[in-house]
Amino acid sequence: MGHFLNRLKASQISCVGNDGRGWWVLLEALAFSSDVLKSYWLDQGTSEDFAQANALLTVPAGFKTDFMSVPSILPWSQCLAQSPRAGTVHDYLYTAGPAGIHPVPSRLLADQILREMFISDITEDGGASTDSDRAALEARADLVFLGVRAGGKPHWD
Repeated sequence: MGHFLNRLKASQISCVGNDGRGWWVLLEALAFSSDVLKSYWLDQGTSEDFAQANALLTVPAGFKTDFMSVPSILPWSQCLAQSPRAGTVHDYLYTAGPAGIHPVPSRLLADQILREMFISDITEDGGASTDSDRAALEARADLVFLGVRAGGKPHWD
């Protein structure tokens, strides 16, 4: 399982915009080392060194996020509030750079990494200390994954 390398440090810049979710800006870079992304690169035939180096996702300071763009009326939206770090990195993965290139090769991969980050973040904070806790967490992570698969396509720019 991947892991975050640091805590989220952000400042709210708007509390009324973005359908009431508000906007936040990262005060420091946020980094996640992804086993899902490393496996992807290894499956592409790259070297272990390349895969390891390219499995690190770093969201730069100054990046603007709403943590997760999910309508609050959806039944699984409460799951997402549990991991603003995962939401921030996922927002970044869905944002194409100036050349129109995303930080990862596909939307499916971005969504698989979201699932990995969600589990990692909650586990790191003590949210899955037993097997039954872990099973419940993985079920919530599956809901998050299915939700972004169902509703995320219009946001992949």
